[in-house]
Amino acid sequence: MSIENLVTSLELSKKLKEAGVPQRSVFYWECEYNINKLVAKKIVYKYEIVPDIVPTEMKIRYGNEVFYYSAYLAGELGELLPSGTKLWRRNFWFCETFGGSKLIFTDLEAEARGRMLLWLIKNKYVRVEELK
Repeated sequence: MSIENLVTSLELSKKLKEAGVPQRSVFYWECEYNINKLVAKKIVYKYEIVPDIVPTEMKIRYGNEVFYYSAYLAGELGELLPSGTKLWRRNFWFCETFGGSKLIFTDLEAEARGRMLLWLIKNKYVRVEELK
């Protein structure tokens, strides 16, 4: 199984960052703009990023701006979800927590957990300030 199937998608990673979710993960999407469109170049291990550059910021490489977004693993998102959150899978993911329940149509656990976290934030069941 490739790393892309174990982490949140670039689209979801970007939404989580915009929502204020802490950018702490083992892997990051490394992206740059190409003709005004954000393009994922690759997923990098956090220690592959130049140490003096904070991964959540951009840097200049070969004249291009490079941006980083946390590519969360399912376990990393499990630590951010409220305790008591339950997820199980049949043909889709079903998530249940104190704030309610939600059906999530995806095959990937990290994507399901990330979408649930985003839903909880948008519906004000979780405050980003309280995330670890």
